[in-house]
Amino acid sequence: MASSWNLEDGYGQDVMTAARLRARDQGSTEAGLGELLWALTAVRSPVQRHLIDLGFDDEYSNLRSRASSRPHEAGPAVPPTNELRRVLALAQAESHAVGGERVEASDLLLGLLRHEGGRALLSRADGSLSALSVAVTRPSPFGVRLGQAAREGRVRPALNRDGVIDRLVQILSLRSRNNPVLIGEAGVGRRAVLNGLARRLAAGEAPPRLLDRELVLIDWHELITDRSTDFEGRLRVIFEKAATASSVLLCVHNADRYLDLHPRSEPGSVASVFWSLIARGDLQVILTMPPDVYRRHAARGSILDSHCRPIPVPELSVAETRAVLLGVRDTYEEHHGVTFGSGVLSAVAELADRFITDRHLPAKAIGLLDEVGAARRMKAPADEGTPPVGLDDVIATIADLTGIPAAEITLAEEPEPARPKPSRSPTRLPHAPASTALLIGTGAYDDPALPDIPAVANNLADLADVLASAFDPARVHRHLDPSITDLPRIAEAAESATDTLLVYFAGHGFVESDGDLYLGLKATELPRRKHSALPYDRLRDLVRDSPARNRVVVLDCCYAGRAVGTLAEYGDPTGQLDIAGTYILAATSPTRRAHAPEGERHSAFTGALVSLLRQGIDNGEELIRVAHLFPHLRTALVARGLPAPQQRGTDTVGDLALAWNPRV
Repeated sequence: MASSWNLEDGYGQDVMTAARLRARDQGSTEAGLGELLWALTAVRSPVQRHLIDLGFDDEYSNLRSRASSRPHEAGPAVPPTNELRRVLALAQAESHAVGGERVEASDLLLGLLRHEGGRALLSRADGSLSALSVAVTRPSPFGVRLGQAAREGRVRPALNRDGVIDRLVQILSLRSRNNPVLIGEAGVGRRAVLNGLARRLAAGEAPPRLLDRELVLIDWHELITDRSTDFEGRLRVIFEKAATASSVLLCVHNADRYLDLHPRSEPGSVASVFWSLIARGDLQVILTMPPDVYRRHAARGSILDSHCRPIPVPELSVAETRAVLLGVRDTYEEHHGVTFGSGVLSAVAELADRFITDRHLPAKAIGLLDEVGAARRMKAPADEGTPPVGLDDVIATIADLTGIPAAEITLAEEPEPARPKPSRSPTRLPHAPASTALLIGTGAYDDPALPDIPAVANNLADLADVLASAFDPARVHRHLDPSITDLPRIAEAAESATDTLLVYFAGHGFVESDGDLYLGLKATELPRRKHSALPYDRLRDLVRDSPARNRVVVLDCCYAGRAVGTLAEYGDPTGQLDIAGTYILAATSPTRRAHAPEGERHSAFTGALVSLLRQGIDNGEELIRVAHLFPHLRTALVARGLPAPQQRGTDTVGDLALAWNPRV
């Protein structure tokens, strides 16, 4: 048994030998949890004193001298019960988490604390089991032990992140490409998701193969500030030791800041060692990084794409942020000596969302809560107990932070109650692993007669960003300034979608004498556009041939409305039989030009679309359905004197959602 759990010489072996002898002397055929606890109390070791302090000394004192006098007495091996085997596995995980080469007595005690039966046995103690856990836990050379912190109750729940954590657990359980990448902007709560995973593992709410894993977060601050060792050398040691400790699940937060994600890392570098260990399956990690970094490094076939799977972490809505603020209210009230009413928390969430634009929810709302608490405490008389924070305090703090006049900082008017909505088919987001978004745009043209459209590049970048909450970012493909030779690659991506395919095009559009719509490419020549541009029919064929159940086409070009009338299947002379499961949204009517105002970031239509997906719909549903985009886009564009968009859809594809509604 010693070799099975690598007890070897030391306190761990002494304790297990004493437990087996105790079981034998009691006439038992197996050693169980009671014998282990007795041995931990009886055998001299660093944890013995802690158990004595908790009151176990009185119960086992008459047995201690006997055990300590013969910890290695020979005798027939008494095997462990299944429960004790489980505790030994958990003890091995504890040893791995601290880079230990053998199981110590403290690891055995922590294994008991992690086991339900062991906790029940220890619950007779007079003191706190959390305090006991803290007292005997050894520091990890890898970083912060999130799993241990969760077991000790020192980790807050991750509110409104169940779906993300579910996906995280699922990827970690896979046989291959089982390294998740949490993708989100700074402040959206990627670290909170890691905490949520730690709590779930601590509660035993995960597949059995994950319950022995110890979640450890690399402490970048400690690595950087420790001048006694070389940063890269120590990082290499962490990766190599974690690879030998099979129980360690390493979290690499903000991986892009400290690791070279380039596919051709210099041989022998820390990055090459890191990816080599992952490729061999010796090291399993959870990475976090911003969306733009992931898109830059996760091209198909890249090292990141080959070994990792992305999980978008979208920004929380105002309503979700309120729930987060409720969860942290006690902490900030105690810190500042003030009180926050629930109405104030709602105001903090809403006003942070509207007036603090350089960060993301929920972090910017939590930061504002902290600022408001500090400002209110400073204004309060020294002898005032716990002053309440009011709306005026929130507005004054935002005015100080942003320079916006306080008179302009107001809460939105309360909307009228929504009318009951008619029953519809279930609204849902695309199934990310089986969905693809193709964002195609031509902004630069070789022919001087065709003016460039600088906004197209921004259209593609910002659409990719807003679609990250609905699509796997690795399956959002941007094709800027494509040529006709790129079509096979685009078609291949379309063929990979079995749930939802979204195809977007922005650029010049042309109508020829045959009435057909043509889409401008980089090499398109205006006099010969019919033969050098992309016929829309070819794009239509690409959509029609995709196995996707839902197909969404968005066109932002002149005369885009021509495509609305060409949705029919081939072989239908009446043109009445539409391609099943398809929805098309066009920027203009068949006879009008699209607009890209000079100096603006986006073209007019795509700018309105991006704004709608980002800012949401007042008094709307939780998800923004495709069919709900059109009326709001039409209102916004017509109000500016721009062409009204066009739409056409079949079946219930209009019930498909493209984003969460942040205003709900």
